Amino acid sequence: MAFINSLMAAVAMAGHLVPLSTTSEFNLGVRRQGVGMSEVPKAPRPDQALAKVNGVEIKASEIEDLLWEARGAEILTEFIYYRVAKQEADRLKIIVTDSEVNEAVAKELKSLKLKANFPEGTSDEDALAQGGQSAGRLRLATRTNLLLTKIAFSDFDPKLYVRVSTIIVKPKSNSATDLSTAISACQSAYSRLQKGEKWETLVDELVEETQGRQARGYLGWRLISAFPEESQKEFLTIKDGGVTKPVQTSNGIQIFRIEGRGSSLKTGDLDQMKLELGEILRNNAVNKISKTLKVERLYPAPKKAGTP
Repeated sequence: MAFINSLMAAVAMAGHLVPLSTTSEFNLGVRRQGVGMSEVPKAPRPDQALAKVNGVEIKASEIEDLLWEARGAEILTEFIYYRVAKQEADRLKIIVTDSEVNEAVAKELKSLKLKANFPEGTSDEDALAQGGQSAGRLRLATRTNLLLTKIAFSDFDPKLYVRVSTIIVKPKSNSATDLSTAISACQSAYSRLQKGEKWETLVDELVEETQGRQARGYLGWRLISAFPEESQKEFLTIKDGGVTKPVQTSNGIQIFRIEGRGSSLKTGDLDQMKLELGEILRNNAVNKISKTLKVERLYPAPKKAGTP
């Protein structure tokens, strides 16, 4: 779940949220917030016996500090991510049901087993344990991801997007001569494309970056408003497969080819569009949330000045 990196950065910039003070409270907090982790065993009472050694009881209170030292900060951070997403979802009146979480968790577990090449018949619990994960934490992360996805698509309008490929000619330097050379090369490429020369031929000839050549210049779905104004105007008139005139951008001199439009997609294509845009829109949502995010860390207690 790569979006967690963006959420982590947002939380780090804003500070840290108020933590829960005990493992018992953490589990109660999960239930009160509706995370829906019925499979998570209830935390034992501090005076509850967990085991006996030669008849001598080991109480929950004896190992609680060790548990917090080992995993407390880590799990608290995961709950911070959830709380950030949950608060924004509540503001937007967005909900994620237990059924949605169950379905997503099942897919995640299936993917985990395939990637790790576990033997047939490996239980979900064994697969999670070998991956250093637990059912409750997986469900929490899954619900957080689903909330952020719904937040990200809450104001999504496919008509505002266009699917494009590009040819970029980068000037060798900032000199007027090198800029003029790049413009001429791109204008020549545009003329050749208009005469029917293959897009792939021009990509191989002009695009310097290996990744760009291998992808045949494909960029994917982009907001129309992100393009230069002159290109936006051309998008209104050229057909799918058509190319725009060369335009200068921060990347160099570019030609764009229209591969598709969000305004004319069928249901199946729209689903694929959302899949492609999911990570980008989730990161955008996190960036938006971070602008007003205020957090505090109370655990572990901040060290006083001069304390080693």
